[in-house]
Amino acid sequence: MEFKRDLTEVKELFSMMAKLFDMVFLMKLRHDGFFEYIQFSDRAKDLANLPDDAIGRCLQEIYYEGVASYLHDKYTTAIKNKQTLTFVGEMNLRNMDSIRMAESTLIPIVINEEQYVIAFTKDVTELENKKNEVFEQKERFFSLFTYNNDPIITTDENGSIQMVNEAFTSKFTITETGVLNKVIHELYPTLAVFEEKPKMRPVEEEVVLETSFGTMIALVKRIPIIVKDSNLGFYFIINDITSQREIIVTNKAMEDRYKKLIEISPQIIFLVRERKIVYANQVCLKVLKATLGEVIGKDISSYIKEEIGSFVKDGDIATMTTKNGEVLYITQKKSVVFFNEEKLVLYSITDITNQIAIERELDFREQYDSLTGLYNRKSLDQLIQLQISSNDHFCFVLFNIDKFKLVNDLVGTTNADTLLVEFSERLKKLSDKNFIARINGDEFVVLVPQEQSLNMFLVELQKELSHPFETEKGPIHITTSTAISKFPEHGANTEQLYLSATKAMTLAKINGARQVLYFEEEMQEVFSRKYKIENELKLSLKENHFYVAYQPKIHLKGKPIELEALIRWQHPVLGMVSPAEFIPIAEESGLIIEIGKFVIDQVCRDLQQLHKTYPHLRIAINLSPKQFLDTELELSILAVIKKYRLDPKFIEFEITETAIMIDPNKAISILNSLKNNGITIAIDDFGTSFSSFNYLKKLPVDTIKIDRSFINGIGENEKDSSLVEGLIDLAHKMNLMITAEGVETKEQLEFLKEKKCDIVQGFYFSRPEKIENIILTLDQLNVHI
Repeated sequence: MEFKRDLTEVKELFSMMAKLFDMVFLMKLRHDGFFEYIQFSDRAKDLANLPDDAIGRCLQEIYYEGVASYLHDKYTTAIKNKQTLTFVGEMNLRNMDSIRMAESTLIPIVINEEQYVIAFTKDVTELENKKNEVFEQKERFFSLFTYNNDPIITTDENGSIQMVNEAFTSKFTITETGVLNKVIHELYPTLAVFEEKPKMRPVEEEVVLETSFGTMIALVKRIPIIVKDSNLGFYFIINDITSQREIIVTNKAMEDRYKKLIEISPQIIFLVRERKIVYANQVCLKVLKATLGEVIGKDISSYIKEEIGSFVKDGDIATMTTKNGEVLYITQKKSVVFFNEEKLVLYSITDITNQIAIERELDFREQYDSLTGLYNRKSLDQLIQLQISSNDHFCFVLFNIDKFKLVNDLVGTTNADTLLVEFSERLKKLSDKNFIARINGDEFVVLVPQEQSLNMFLVELQKELSHPFETEKGPIHITTSTAISKFPEHGANTEQLYLSATKAMTLAKINGARQVLYFEEEMQEVFSRKYKIENELKLSLKENHFYVAYQPKIHLKGKPIELEALIRWQHPVLGMVSPAEFIPIAEESGLIIEIGKFVIDQVCRDLQQLHKTYPHLRIAINLSPKQFLDTELELSILAVIKKYRLDPKFIEFEITETAIMIDPNKAISILNSLKNNGITIAIDDFGTSFSSFNYLKKLPVDTIKIDRSFINGIGENEKDSSLVEGLIDLAHKMNLMITAEGVETKEQLEFLKEKKCDIVQGFYFSRPEKIENIILTLDQLNVHI
């Protein structure tokens, strides 16, 4: 049929196609029979290697004869047939470093009685490559053994049978187990081809073989299996040439032979007279799960169907339905045969259901995440583009599981994958009308329409996450950080929306777990500051912009006061930079190692001076995760202690649970070594991570520190109060000291005294101070306490 359009419609169609496809062209059929360029998309000009003056010129003026003729024929066919034409071929690209395949669709259009063709092309190289890989790697042996009509035997280099195909077992009515590991020469003594030399090239032999249905004349081909120039065995392909060699027998004898061959054929066979089935072989009946009596007399369309309802052409894909309703995908060939001078149609059918399944798997992997079944990044991009083209406003909600690497380390990859699958199921449970995708590792995206209550969705998700995730290693609780960007406010395309959400996610991670942040333009300033801080860190180390402040730790049972060393950064331009801001950046960049060395050296120097007034003073130093796993950590610590002639017992190191649980066994080894040198160990921020009490029992720890987040809830939150009391009791039962940090009120102090807490620190006593002020503070606290 002809597609008649006015110029306005064509322009709109061209504009729409230019957004969806890599290349779009509008071609006009001139009166001289050539096609000239009327319009093309910007991207098409570059990819198709078109000159600047291509408009108005024909194909033959731009491309060499081979390309021009090929394209001319395709355009001509589309106009001649008045039908849309789709084909796959090589792309004529400007830079042909590698062959790229494209699927092109040509639509013939009539505008003001003139013939036009609008062509649009998309790159399908990756899909074609994947198809080739699958069929080469997975289907090679499958096709060879399952779909081959000829019997095939595989042996090792000594002739011991390793495999036989279905055609072999059907033709010779013998089970596979009946021949495996037998020597082929013993099975077929007349087969001299096995003895042929050399064994590195193919040979063939025509032999007479005895089968259950009689004598068969066969052409046996021996093909060597060669890997790395070594012969590992042989394929023996048995080609039945009996009919070729008995061509001179009477028609009746040929009919009997043909009937026998049909019966033992590995193919599904129907004989049909005027659309009615008159015969089906045993393979067919086995596949249909029916008896011969149930099949004979039925219309062939009862079993073989295609969409248009007519019989398919040879090689076309159709479906065949079994007695129990199972649908199989098949290809079939038809031929005419004569039995007793009666003309019949023979259907020879191949089951390609497995092949179709592989193609569908390819399509699935193209669109979906293989682990969770959610949309993948490519599909998400397409869905977003569809939403954008419809101008539908929506929220791009990015989820990232907090500390997922640690979860992976704790429970193993398999359990972590199980957790990801369960997380995706909980998302789907809350998002029936939303698009959900897993785009990378532990990153998930949900597209939420703005008219839907996003806040309600997030609240419901937090309820879902409050329930533990069951794994083989036991229940795991997780939290997520959430970043949100909006269309069109925060991006006009997928990349911009993702970039905006990623910036918000970065800040959410800096602020800690369970954060929910909407992207804001001001965040760009935060990132600019982050880059500036990263650049200034190294310079500040050289320029001595860092110093160590000290905060007292008060023993509630009368022992000497201790100090905790805390790094501070006073930048000449940026001013005082918070450790919460610069330490994650230093950790990420690796500069935390150098900063850590500075702190240890400065603390030991200061402690040497403080011991003149306070000879029993001990100072605690924080070790970051990256610093803790530094291979030179122990040697550098001991060297500094020796340098300032200190007793190691006056040095304590505080390590977070996170640092320990990255590699618990290695952590135990490092801590034991430090402990053996007289250094004391404390676990910082206890109770905020995923640690196991089993590991706590194994660690050579002296003290555990209760995180300030639990202390804040004392007197206000019954759960926090109970938890703090429980942790104190746990520590004492394990013969450990316990420190409560973040004490800011008298009520908190009194509670901790009552519960027999050993050490407290916080603003209630003193803020961190420089070395020159700390002595006065220590004197005052001694009097006060």
